Amino acid sequence: MATAGDRLTPTRARVLFAVVAILAVAGGALVLRQTRGSVWREKYGDLASIGRIKAEAIAAWRAERCNHAAELAESPFFRRAAAGLLTAPAAPGMREEMVVRLDVARRLYSDASVFLTAPEGRVLASAGATPVVDAATLAELRRAVADGRPFLGDFFRPGGAGPPVLDAVAAVADGNARAVLVVRIDPTRYLDPLIQRWPVSSASAETLLVQRRGGDVLFLNEPRFRPGAALTLRQPLSRTTLPAAQAVLGRTGPFEGIDYRGVAVLADLRPVPGSPWFIVAKVDRAEILAGLRQETVAVVAAVLGLVLLSGLGVGYVYKARGKRVLQRLLAAERQTLEAHERLAATLRGIGDAVIATDADGRVQVMNQVAETLTGWSEAEALGKPLDEVFRIVNERTRAVVESPVARVLRENRVVGLANHTLLLARDGREVPIADSGAPILDSAGRLVGVVLVVRDQTEERRANRALEASEQRFTLFMRHLPAVAVIRDTQGRYVYMNDAWESAMGLRREDYLGKSPFDCFPRADAERLVADDRLLAESGRTVAMEVELHHASGPRWWLVNRFALRGTDGRPTHVAALYVDITERKRAEKAVKETEELYRDLVENASDFICTHDLRGVLLSVNGAAARSVGFAPEDLVGRDLRDLLLPDERHAFDAYVEAIARDGVAAGVLKLTTRAGVARFWEYRNTLRVEGVAEPVVRGMARDVTEQILAKRELKASQEKYRAILANMEESYYEADLAGNLTFFNDSLCRLLGYSREQLLGMNDRQFMDPDQADKVYRAFNTVYRTGEATRGLDWEVIRRDGSRRFIEASVSLTRDGSDRPAGFRGLIRDVTDHKRAEEERAKLEEHLRQAQKLESIGRLAGGVAHDFNNMLNIITIYAELALGKLGKGDPLRRDLEEILKAAGRSADLTRQLLAFARKQQVTPRVLDLNATLAEMGKMLIRLIGEDISFTFKPSEGLWPVKIDPVQVDQILANLAVNARDAMDGPGRVVVETGNATLDEGYRDTHGFAQGGDYVVLAFSDTGRGMDAETRAQAFEPFFTTKGQLGTGLGLATVYGIVKQNGGLINVYSEPGRGTTFKIYLPRWTGEGQPAPTAREALGPRGSETVLIAEDEEAILRLAERILASHGYRVLTAAAPGDALRLAERYGEPIHLLLTDVVMPVMNGRELCERLRTSRAALRVLYMSGYTADVIANRGIVEDGVAFLQKPFTITGLLAAVRRALA
Repeated sequence: MATAGDRLTPTRARVLFAVVAILAVAGGALVLRQTRGSVWREKYGDLASIGRIKAEAIAAWRAERCNHAAELAESPFFRRAAAGLLTAPAAPGMREEMVVRLDVARRLYSDASVFLTAPEGRVLASAGATPVVDAATLAELRRAVADGRPFLGDFFRPGGAGPPVLDAVAAVADGNARAVLVVRIDPTRYLDPLIQRWPVSSASAETLLVQRRGGDVLFLNEPRFRPGAALTLRQPLSRTTLPAAQAVLGRTGPFEGIDYRGVAVLADLRPVPGSPWFIVAKVDRAEILAGLRQETVAVVAAVLGLVLLSGLGVGYVYKARGKRVLQRLLAAERQTLEAHERLAATLRGIGDAVIATDADGRVQVMNQVAETLTGWSEAEALGKPLDEVFRIVNERTRAVVESPVARVLRENRVVGLANHTLLLARDGREVPIADSGAPILDSAGRLVGVVLVVRDQTEERRANRALEASEQRFTLFMRHLPAVAVIRDTQGRYVYMNDAWESAMGLRREDYLGKSPFDCFPRADAERLVADDRLLAESGRTVAMEVELHHASGPRWWLVNRFALRGTDGRPTHVAALYVDITERKRAEKAVKETEELYRDLVENASDFICTHDLRGVLLSVNGAAARSVGFAPEDLVGRDLRDLLLPDERHAFDAYVEAIARDGVAAGVLKLTTRAGVARFWEYRNTLRVEGVAEPVVRGMARDVTEQILAKRELKASQEKYRAILANMEESYYEADLAGNLTFFNDSLCRLLGYSREQLLGMNDRQFMDPDQADKVYRAFNTVYRTGEATRGLDWEVIRRDGSRRFIEASVSLTRDGSDRPAGFRGLIRDVTDHKRAEEERAKLEEHLRQAQKLESIGRLAGGVAHDFNNMLNIITIYAELALGKLGKGDPLRRDLEEILKAAGRSADLTRQLLAFARKQQVTPRVLDLNATLAEMGKMLIRLIGEDISFTFKPSEGLWPVKIDPVQVDQILANLAVNARDAMDGPGRVVVETGNATLDEGYRDTHGFAQGGDYVVLAFSDTGRGMDAETRAQAFEPFFTTKGQLGTGLGLATVYGIVKQNGGLINVYSEPGRGTTFKIYLPRWTGEGQPAPTAREALGPRGSETVLIAEDEEAILRLAERILASHGYRVLTAAAPGDALRLAERYGEPIHLLLTDVVMPVMNGRELCERLRTSRAALRVLYMSGYTADVIANRGIVEDGVAFLQKPFTITGLLAAVRRALA
C-alpha cells in the first residue's frame, strides 16, 4: 500500500513540470550554441583551406616565374646573344634575333612584355608592349646586378600610371658583358583570377593580397567591393580590428574583425611563403549567421513543444498512476539498470565490435570496439539507423552492400557477410571486416532486435598478404635462380626441384619428384650424394665443394652448396642443395692456364711499353721488347725512377700524373720519354691503380709509341689551319651540303654573299634563298652529280640575298662520300659574277650600238662618196645646160627641154644634199642660236608644209640654253619631221613642238649606253599619227628604209639622224601603233662665247679682171670653171693637180688674187695647197669647192666662220657670185 510520501502531490507535479521545462529550454540553448559553434568551425575550416590553397598556389607561381626568368637568363645561347647585342648593337640581324627569343618567352605565359636592358636602364631589345623604365625599374636592375639571383619584384604602376604590373628580374652575364632580363607580368592574366576565384557561390566572400608599406597595409589586388583600388587603398596598422592589418603584423589563423568597408567578417590570415605578401580570406559575419536563422526557429519550436508535452505528461501521470505503480516501475528500472550493467560489462570484454539494434534497425547498444571501428560514440549513434552508422561497400566494385541486420530482420536467421567488404568509418577510414548478424527473440519468440558482431580483418589481411608475398618471392626467386636448387628428404628422395633443374637435366621434375638420386645419376655418384646428405644432416654444417657429375649430356662440373633444413623442433627434416654449373668456368680456367704462357710471351715481346711501378715512380717490372726499344735491358730499368726517362720539362707533368692516379685510380695521357741515345719519343698511356691483394698500391701501365701519329697530327693541324685561312680569305664561296641540300659547312665569303650570319645560314636549304625555278635548276644539277658521280662546273644560278637583292653566281658541284664510299652530300665553289655579268650585258649593248653606228657609218661613207661624184657630174650637166640655155631665144623649142634638165639637176642636187647630211659630210656653217627664235620663224613654213587640217602648236621653254648649229640644218630637221608627221596622219591631226633644258646623268646612261652625260637642249616633235611598232622603230633611221612605198625615198629620218649626230647630239623615238610618235632630239648646250651671225656681203657684178688659179682634179669641171671665169674678164690659171698648181704659181711672175680649189684631191687637199701657196703669196685669197667637205676640212667638215666655200653642183651665177665675194 502506498504511503503518503509516495503520492504525487500537485506541488510535486508542478515542480516536476518546471524542472522538465527548464531542462528543455537549457537543452535547446545548448543545441543552438553547439550548432552555431559547428557552423562557425565549419566556415573557418573552409576559409583556412581556401587560404592555405591560395597561399601555396601563389608561392608556387612566384617560384615558377622566377625559375622561368632564371632559365632564360642562364641559357648559354641567350647569354651569348645578349653579349653580342651589348658589344655590337648595330650588327645585322642581332637585335631581330633577340626580339624573336624574347617574344617566344613572352608568349609562353602571355606576359605584358619581355625586355633586355643594360644595367643603366638602356633597352637593348623588347617584345610585347613598349617597356617603361622608371625609378622602380632602375632599382630592380641595380638589385639584380648586385645580387646576381633572380627575384620577383613588388607590384607597381610603370611610370606611375596604367594597370599594376610586377617584374621577374634576372641578371644575364657572359664574360665581362652584363645585361638584365625583365619579364613584365600582367597579374590579370593569372594571379588576379587565382586570388579572386572562390570554390562556392558567395555574396560576400573575397580574398585579399596585402603587404606592409611603412606604417600602413597596402592592398595589392583589386578588392571585390572597391574596384580600381589596387595599390591605392591603404589602411593604418593602428586599426587593430582590420584583418589585413593583423595579417601583416604577424597574426595567423582565424580572426573576427571589421574589414575595409566597416563590415564584421570572419577571416583566415596567413603569409605567402617566400614572399612579403599575406593572404586574407574572409566572409561577412551576416552571411554565416543567415544560415542559422531557420535552425534557431526549429529549435525554439521544438523546445516549446517539449515543454507542452511535459506538462501533459505530468498531468497524466498525476491522474492515472498511483504509488504502487510507481514502486513497480522503480523496481523494474533497477532490474533493467542491473541487466544493462551486466550487458555493458560483457560487451566491453568482447574483442570484436558488437552493435545491437531494435526491430526497426536502429542502434541500441554499441561496445567500445564498435565505437573505435565506426568512429561513432554510443551516445551519438543511439537511435540512429544502422545504415547511417555502419556503412559498408564491396571492396572491389565499391557498390553499397546490404546491411546484415536488414537480412536478419527479413529472414529471421543468422547471416554473414561475403568476402571483400569494407566498413566506411566516420573519419574516412576504410576497414576490411568480417561480420555476422543474429536475431534477438523475446520470451515469446518474437523478433525484437538484431545483434551484429564485426571483426576487424586489417591485421589478419596484412599477415596473409605478407605470407603470400613471402611465398611469391620464394617462388619467383627459385624460378629465376640460375643455379639448380634441389631439396631431398632424409631418405634421399627428391621433394623439390626448380626450373633450372629441368633445364640442366633435360628432364621433367614431375617424373622425378619422390625419386632418389639413384634414378638420376650413376650408382657411384648417387651413393656418394646420399652418404654426404646423411653426414650433412647429422653435423648441421654447410658444405661447399666442386664435383664432377655424369648425366645424359655428359660430365659436367658443379659448385655445390648443401645444408640441412630443420623443423621447429630443431631436428633435420630435409637437405637442400644449390648446384651452380661451373663447367664453362673450369674449361676457361684450363684455357687460361694453357694460354697463360702464350700471353706471357706476347707481353714480353709486345712493342707496347707494359710495366708496373709504385706511387713513387719506381719501375717494378717492364717487358723486354719495350725496354729494348728505348735502348735498355729490362733488368737495367727495374728499380729505376721513371722520371729519369723524361725530359726535364716533362717531370712536373709526371708528378701531376701520380697525384691523379692515386686519387682517381686511373689516368691517361701522353708523356715524352727519351731513349738511351737521347732521342725524344711520345708515348700514349692508360694506366690503372691496383690496391687490392697487394701490400702497397701498384700502378699497372701500358703505353704505346705514338710519335709518328702526333707528328702527323701536328702536320695535319698545320695543314688544316692553312686551308682554313685559305677558305676564310678566299673571294670564292666554299660550301658543303647534305643530300637534301641543307648547308652543313661554308666559309665566311658565302655569308657575305647571301647576307646571312653563320648561325642563320647553317642548315638552310637552297630553296630558302632562290626562286622556285632557280631551286629546280639546282636540284637537277645536284641530282645529275648524284647519279653520275661526276663533278660539274660553270653552273649559272641566281640567288636572293637576305635584303632581297639578287646576285648572279657561277658554281661548281661535286659529290662527297662517307667511309663506306656511299654518297654523303655535295661540295663546291661559288663565284659572284654579278658585276661580270652586268659588264657583259653592258658590253653587248655597246657592241650593238657600235654595230649600228658602224653600219650607218658604212652606209654614210658610201652615200658620201656617191654624192661627191654625183655632184661633180651634176655640176657639169647644170653648167652646160645653163650655157646652152643662154644661147637660145625665149621662143626656142629647145629652151623648155633645157629648163626641165635644170629642174631635174636641182632635184638631184637636193637628193645628194640629203645623202651628205646623213653621211655627216654636208658642208655646214654653225651659228650660236636661240632655238626658240629659230623655231618661231619656221612656224609659218611648217604650217604650209603640213596642211591646214593639221593643227600646229609650238611650246617654247623659258630660259632655254643656246646651241651651236647651222640654221639650215634646223630647217632640214623640222621639214623632214613635219613631212613624216603629215604622211602618218590620214585625216585631221595635231603636231606639237616643244623645247626644254635637260641634264643627262649616269642613270640615263645606264639605260641609253650611247649617251654622254651633260647639259642638253631638248627639241620634242610629237604627232597624233598612226605610230610605229617595235620592228619599225628599230629601222626608222636606216637610209632608204620607208613605209611609204614608191612615194618615199627613205632618207628623211636618216638625214635627221645624220644632222643630229654631226652636231654631237642624241635622238630617241617613242611610238606605239595607234598612239602617235614623239621624237626627242638632244643638242649639246653651247657654253662658249656667242658668235654673231655673219653679215651678208653685197653681191658684186659678175665681171672681173683679177687673176684666178683653179685647182681641180675633175677635168670637165676644171674646163667649165676656166671657161666661165675667162668669159667674164678674169685671167685664169688652171691646174689638174695640187703639184701642178704649185709649179704654175712658182713660175707665174704676176700677182695671183684668188685660189679656187677643190677640197679633196690626190696627194694634197685644198687646205694644204692653200697653206703652201701662202708661204710665198701671203695676200692670196681662197674659195673652196666640193661635192662634200669631210674631215679633211677643219673640225671634220665644219667650215670656220669667214672661210669661203662653194657647194657642188653650182651654177654659173653661183660661181661668179662666190668669186666676187671671195675677192671683195
